[in-house]
This record gives sequence, C-alpha cells and structure tokens, in this order.
Amino acid sequence: MPDGSSRCDNCIRDNIPCIWRESKRRGPKRKATQSSSKSPTPQRSVASISNLLNESEISDKPNDFLEANNTNNNNNNSRVGELLLSLTPAVLKDSESNLQSTRPNSLVVPRPDDLIQEFYSQKVTSGLRDSVLAYFVYLYAICPILHPSTLLRRSISNALDPLLIDVLHATNVFYSQSIDTPTRADALEKTFSRATQFLHDIQRQPTVEQICALQILDILMTGHRGYRKYDVFKSSLSTLIHQLGWHELDQHENLVTVDTCDEWIERETKRRVFWVNHKIDSQHSLMFSRRPLIEDTRVFVKAPSSESDWDELSTQVLLSNIGETDTETEQLRAIHTIQNSVTQTFQLTAPTEVYLSRLGVFFTDAKKNWLRQRSDNRRWTQNAEAASPLGDSLVFRKFDGELNQWRGGLVVAEELKDPEVDSGDIRFFGSPRARVFIARARYFCIDIYSDALTIFLHLSNRPSFLSEAEPSGQLSSGEQSLATTLLSYLGSAWALGLLSLDVNKPSWKKCLTVCHNMSMSISANSDIPVCFVDMLVPSCVFLGISVLLRQIKILDSDENRIAETEAVAADLLVLWSFFNDLGSLWNTETLKDLLKHLGIDQAITSA
Repeated sequence: MPDGSSRCDNCIRDNIPCIWRESKRRGPKRKATQSSSKSPTPQRSVASISNLLNESEISDKPNDFLEANNTNNNNNNSRVGELLLSLTPAVLKDSESNLQSTRPNSLVVPRPDDLIQEFYSQKVTSGLRDSVLAYFVYLYAICPILHPSTLLRRSISNALDPLLIDVLHATNVFYSQSIDTPTRADALEKTFSRATQFLHDIQRQPTVEQICALQILDILMTGHRGYRKYDVFKSSLSTLIHQLGWHELDQHENLVTVDTCDEWIERETKRRVFWVNHKIDSQHSLMFSRRPLIEDTRVFVKAPSSESDWDELSTQVLLSNIGETDTETEQLRAIHTIQNSVTQTFQLTAPTEVYLSRLGVFFTDAKKNWLRQRSDNRRWTQNAEAASPLGDSLVFRKFDGELNQWRGGLVVAEELKDPEVDSGDIRFFGSPRARVFIARARYFCIDIYSDALTIFLHLSNRPSFLSEAEPSGQLSSGEQSLATTLLSYLGSAWALGLLSLDVNKPSWKKCLTVCHNMSMSISANSDIPVCFVDMLVPSCVFLGISVLLRQIKILDSDENRIAETEAVAADLLVLWSFFNDLGSLWNTETLKDLLKHLGIDQAITSA
C-alpha cells in the first residue's frame, strides 16, 4: 500500500516493499477540460508515471516480479542484468473463456546482450533498420505480432523473408512525413500487388513470417484504400488463417509440447496474428452488416501473453534509459508496468471488437426477425401497430450495461501527458517516457472507439429501425437518393440511422453527450500526431460528426436555443478539423463524400 502500513500477498511473498496504490474501479468516465489539459504537469519519476498506467482494470493485483532473495543495488549494472531474466509471467484478468498465454518457466530465454548495438551496426542496412523501427513506433501497439528480438536477430543475419522486407519498407514509406501522398500510395500499391499475387499463387503452406507480412499490409491497406474496397483481400487473409487452423490453436493445448523458446514464440505469434485479424474482421462485419468470418463460438485461442513474457529485449533497453532516482525494485516494477502497457491497450480493445461483431449480428437478426413476423402473421395490415424501439428489448439493455461498464474502466489518455516527451522524436527502443507516450496514444484511440460504439448502439433505439427493413421503407422521396448513397458505402443494418429523426430522447441525449466527450478528448490530446492514430478512428469521428450535423438541423428550427446551437457547432468544428487531419494519413475521401451529402459544408460555413 502507499503508506507501507500493509502489503499485498505478492509483496509479502517476495519480501519487498509494496509501493503501488490499490487498483480500483475508476467509476464513471472522467474527461479533462480544456483548461486542465493546459495546466503544468508536475515532475514525475518513472514509477509515478507507471502508476497511472497501473490503474487499468485489466490487472487485478501487482505482478510478481522479483525472486524472494533479490536486494536493492542501484549501481550494480550486472546485478540488474541478472534480474531481467527472473521476470515471471504477468497475470491479466480472464476475458470470458480466453485465458492469457504465458511463457513456460522452464524455457530458457536467450539473453539480449549486444543485440541493439549489432542492429545499429553496418550488419543491417539503413533502409531496413529505418523500416523495422517504423513498424515498432507506429504499428506495433496495434499489431504486436513480430517478436522484437527475433526480428532484430533475423535482420542482422539477413534472414528475413523478402515479402516481409517489402511490407516493412512500405510501412516506413507510409509513415514518412517527408514523402508526399502520391509516393506513399504508389509504394503501398506496388507492395499490395506483390502480396495479392503471393496469395493467388500460393501452393504450399506459407510461413508464419509471410502471414505476419500479409497481416501488417492488411492494416495499412484498409486505411489506404478504405474498408469497402479492401474487404476482399482482408477476407482472403482471414480465410487463409482459418484454413491453417489458427482459430483453434489452443483447443487441445494439453496435447501440445513446447520444448524451446523459439517454439513458444512461434505459437504466440500465431495467437497474436489471429487476434489482430479477428479484430479487423469484427470491424468490417459491423461496417458492412455481415457476420464475422469466424464466429466467437468457434474461437479457441488464448489472449496474447504479457509484454514482459514476450519482449525480453525492451526490459533491458528501458532500464538502461531510465535515468531516474528510483530504487532498483521501483525501477523494475515500473518498467514491467510500462512495458506491459502495450499488451494492456491491445487487450482493452478485445471487448470493443467482440462488441462490434455481436452488435452487428444483433442489428441484422433483429431486422430479419421483424420481417419474418410481418410476413408470417397474416393478420397484419397496413395500419398495424408500429414497431417498438429497439431499446425496449432486454438484449439492448444488456449491450448498454456492458458498454457502460467497459467505458468506466478505461484509462484517461490525457492524464498520461508528459511535457518532457517530444512527440516528434519517439523511439520504441528509447526511454520509458517514450513508451508511455505510445501507450497514451492507444488509450486515446480506445476512448474514441468507446464513444463511437455508444453512438452505434443508441442510434438504433428508434421505432423506424425495424420498419425501415420492409421493402416499402419509411423514407420520403427526398431522402431516398441520400439513403441509396449511404447504403452503397455502409451496412444496411445501421446506415439509415444517420438520417433518422425519431431516436429515443434519452438515447439521442446520450449520443450528444459522447460527441461532446469525443470533442473534449480530441482537444485534450491534440499534441498526439495523427501518425499514432489508427485506421478505425476516422470512421468513429465520422459517426460523431453525423450526429452533430443532425442536431444542428434540429436546433436551427428553434430560435430560443441559440446557445445550445453554438455549443454543438463548437464540437463540430473540433471533430471536423481532426477528421481532415486524419485524411493526411488515412483514406477518408469516401466518408468525407458522405458527410458532404449530409450537409457538412453548409454547417461549417454557418459555424
């Protein structure tokens, strides 16, 4: 405990001071205001910074870290090096049936030694080195599938698969701010052509490294080409992963023997690739109102391991760059928390993706059942009672309760803001503060996800949700053209909600509230460059903008609500500016075209 008056079971067992404050549920989600986000941030040690990360609901208790006989020694570097290999697996909270993978204690982990120095030597070309580092800085937090020390070793020995090298080079070009957009697009398209040909010509089982290359490219191309145009390639990759059986990797785990660290790394890589792919497929399934390619009931894969199990290299690197006055015990615990922040942000999105896929299935099935009832019951007439709002159903309330509970446990990204970090010079193999910045960027994205999910759900709480599924429809002739445009880009199960004006009042109020939260979060985290924001965020911001545009139209007819109109317009300007910034990296043209149909130009001019 903070005052040292009592200690948790782990620290009593390990005979070390208990320095962490008690993990607790955060309660209702808090948002920093504009003024508070600009206030000076007090000087923090590496331990105090990691305390903020440690508030996440993922971890039930401090992680076991040191052997019982370890003692503090601030100046003995060799002693610290010995302690690095004594880290034990972190324990994360189970997510339904998916337990977390852990590295067997019997496996001998290769010591990193001078791996970083060799990687920065002439053994690795500058082009490949920059490409590997670009992956770690910009993509690793959302796609942590390449084992750090293995990737560096294979780069040093010139043993990487040519396809992976191509994809890594494309990653570097894509995120390079010094390269113009057409050049970035051309590099991605060329790599995409080679990858597509690889999938087409594949005649034998691909290597794990080749699948990793395809998955990284999958993320880049989804944001570059857009969801609709890229769904075919993504589906092909998902099908290949299904054929390889990676969705059942841990179904018979007790029959699998892992004798070496390399074997464990390969199995863990497959787990991570599957979950990344499954997450993206869940996004697509809701976006296009289709079922996931692999249903949740057919998934037998453990959650990814903790980062301290997976990435033994970063522990050494982060410790060597601390430069703080904390004791050795505090340093090791802090590094463990900071290092695992990558795993935590990856794990936190798991409820998001499961929620996305189940919500899409819920929407689609609700409309199908409504149509079945209408067609089977011959007593229905044209003047029959209208459909009830979806919010009256128990399933809707269950979704809403689960979403609120998940939102309440999120780390507030702006609370991790550190004035000593230069966002333009973030290095993955750098200081602990830089690693915290990468985690903060992920928490910011997760915050935006949670707002968009709330909008997705509550826009369905309206009488017209079910009746619009009927062939006759409920749209006026003036709306029909716009509806056709929306349905050509988005899923039929939810897209018409962007036009509806009959959303239940409490649900509509909740949509407006989260739009304001989204605006506040964007303003409070405006120092995070868009290169750290992933390809799902533009779609989330698009939803927020569509809600605000509709509210402005509602308020325009009431002259007594001028102040409210100005507040909504202020939020709209923040979201629209951020959306345009995202367009400098990700392809937002389709969504921007839809917003123009919804009246964004007129609203911005009036604002």
